[in-house]
Amino acid sequence: MPSRQPTTKSTPCSSKRSLLWRSGFPRPPILYPYTKKTSTMNRTQIIIPLLAIVTCACTSIAPATHWSGTQIPITMHVQPFTASNQCTDSFVTHQLAHTTVAPTPVRLFLSNGSGVAAGDVNSDGLTDLVLANIAGDATLAVNDGSFSFRELPLDLPNTRAIQIVDVNGDGFADISATHLGAGVSILLNNNTPAQPSFHRAQIAFGNIRAYSMLWHDFNGDQRLDLVTGSYDAEALRGGAQSLFDTQSSGVFIHTQNADSSFTTTRLSESANALSIAALDIDADGFDDIVVGNDFDTRDMVWLHHGNLWTATEPFESTPHSTMSYDIADFNHDGSPDLLAADMNPYATDVTTLAQWLPVTSRMTQYHPADDPQLMENAILQRSSDLRWYNTSRSVSATSTGWSWSTRFGDLDSDGNLDIYAVNGMIAFDLFPFLPDHALVEHNQALRYDGVRYSAKPSWKLDATAQGRGMTMTDLNNDGRLDIVVNNLLSPSIVYENQLCGGSQMIVSLHQAGTNPSAVGAQLRLSTATATRWATITNTRGYLSGDTPTVHYGLGTEVPLMLTIRWPDGLISSVPNPPVGTLLSIERSAP
Repeated sequence: MPSRQPTTKSTPCSSKRSLLWRSGFPRPPILYPYTKKTSTMNRTQIIIPLLAIVTCACTSIAPATHWSGTQIPITMHVQPFTASNQCTDSFVTHQLAHTTVAPTPVRLFLSNGSGVAAGDVNSDGLTDLVLANIAGDATLAVNDGSFSFRELPLDLPNTRAIQIVDVNGDGFADISATHLGAGVSILLNNNTPAQPSFHRAQIAFGNIRAYSMLWHDFNGDQRLDLVTGSYDAEALRGGAQSLFDTQSSGVFIHTQNADSSFTTTRLSESANALSIAALDIDADGFDDIVVGNDFDTRDMVWLHHGNLWTATEPFESTPHSTMSYDIADFNHDGSPDLLAADMNPYATDVTTLAQWLPVTSRMTQYHPADDPQLMENAILQRSSDLRWYNTSRSVSATSTGWSWSTRFGDLDSDGNLDIYAVNGMIAFDLFPFLPDHALVEHNQALRYDGVRYSAKPSWKLDATAQGRGMTMTDLNNDGRLDIVVNNLLSPSIVYENQLCGGSQMIVSLHQAGTNPSAVGAQLRLSTATATRWATITNTRGYLSGDTPTVHYGLGTEVPLMLTIRWPDGLISSVPNPPVGTLLSIERSAP
């Protein structure tokens, strides 16, 4: 293991700090919940004067951390993308049979819906789907090609978060899930490709209540660890009580041992965790834990120092109700950026605000003077002082509606990362004054031109079907990112990407051991004008899972070097990687 020392020099930022943040980084260890009693405001006061709140972002972006480590050789398989003549400059809709159901009238917190995961469960080279179901059985949608899916029921009832991940490291994709009012369950793959089948794993994670989850190799031992977070508001308000209700709430890390057992460490005694991410907060080369909390519970960060986890607050501003996380390099500086989504209307006309304000005006909040929470999306970038500053306003990405899963992705393959957010809310408790108790909003597809984001309704992604979970993945091996949305109370949708132009490259990694997909590895793709950072992860967005691959949209750029930092810190390099291909890269044994 490499030593845990920062490899960049921290220099003060010359720009003015926001008055919303008054203390330096890092803070002493703190466990949640925080006491909030110094000031009062409600969400109406946040929404109406949205543009009147001015924060000063730090303009001194931290240089990319230099990767140093032993070079390890690789072998590479190059597979050209499937040629496609489909070019309509929009997405084409394919409807699945799966519908996430809920008792009607829908009440909190069943209105939160469920996630969707992507991964190859039968090892045939096509990406399959698993769709969770908050009040029914989950569905496995086996990809038979040409956007035809064979939908099979799974023995996973009342599921929230869903992941396709090789838990036991045998080379076959397993399925893990969290459940309404319960903990984590895992279905291990039986490796029966013709008819995928699974059996339930006997793995103990302690008597925990789990809502969101993240699989990641934090200590570079080639074994996947699990982070779980509870959603306490649900239990406190009488929802999703387990039969005996003796479960422990909060944030936990479950570290996998050599014998495949897990050692559980409690990081927080409470949480309202809708999303969890692994992110190198302090630029020391090791990933830390970031938890996005709903309501007015502050987002949580723990720095990873050996076997110790230290709580800190590195963000200049955060969403008030963090619904979803995604990590990518949106400004192409070779370092990660964090997209944190919140609820905020994308329109400010009288009709829209009339729908929102009766709800938000009743949500009283108590905030200390240094509270960083704002009710808007945040794109957080690490500065040279190792604090993280919000740039969402400068690129017009603050407001996407009552957003759930929200993702970065180069949808048009022009080299810039676009944003897609699925929207809407339905709950008798919140909207008794609206038809069907539903706040109906368009999903938001925002194209990035390198300067700012703007809506692209011509892409035909602006559905109004109460989207919750969402994933982006290439479903037909043509190199373009397709989209899958798990809707609440209506059929799930697959959007086939038929946008024209641009070029792409997809990278998958393989290694020996119990983390065969190299979850936690980081990549940098350099061209003459930019360096694009990415990471291998199974967890992205709200309650949803991703394939353990990296998609690069390149426009007309030519890649010069692909550099890989494996989870244990070893380095591999690929000069002049070919565009228009899936690169399967396997490292040699150390």
